[in-house]
Amino acid sequence: MGFRLLSLQAPGIWLLLSVMTSLLILILRQRATRHWRVSFVLVTWLGVPYLGLLLGGLSPRLLGLSNIDWFISLGLGLGLLFVMLLLLMLVRATMSVPTRGNPPASREATTWLYQLVQHGAEEFHWCFLRGALWELIQTAPTPPALPGYWAVWLAALLAAPEALCWSRSTAQRLLTLIVLIGTTVLFFYTRNFWLCWLLHAAAWFIVNPQRTQATAAT
Repeated sequence: MGFRLLSLQAPGIWLLLSVMTSLLILILRQRATRHWRVSFVLVTWLGVPYLGLLLGGLSPRLLGLSNIDWFISLGLGLGLLFVMLLLLMLVRATMSVPTRGNPPASREATTWLYQLVQHGAEEFHWCFLRGALWELIQTAPTPPALPGYWAVWLAALLAAPEALCWSRSTAQRLLTLIVLIGTTVLFFYTRNFWLCWLLHAAAWFIVNPQRTQATAAT
């Protein structure tokens, strides 16, 4: 049984590889420049799930990549998305941010595109944890009554410490937890990675704690 769980065609080995890689990055993060550290994290977030999908160890359906119920996604999913973004916009309206000179349009577009990819990679990593745990729980000898419910919240508990370690301020940590909880709820009801990516990126673009912090420091 244990050997089968650690097979390349089972999600257990990919979860273990992801956790070990994340711990290694956190241990060695002070010895590398920020550019290489962030680049390696993005490659890990995308590479481990991709290899798992390529070798048949992960289910694209449970990761929210295929067999998506667009009726639920465009109904309940968009409704949840709208409510969450509305709440974030209300939070953003209460923030007092000083103005500063705008950077060149090309640099601004590059920054936004990079952040979009970064948030997509992080959300892909979170969906990988949800889907892998979902499949792992389903294949247990005595699975619980609601394997999806337990899987998404166990994935949130697994992703939270790592996500908080990469946040550089209290505002970023708070928003990270809000986004993690929001996308967890959205994924549980829709099992749609693309909607979760949309919520994840939109939340950061609306509140944008990076610019808030930099502007305040300036």
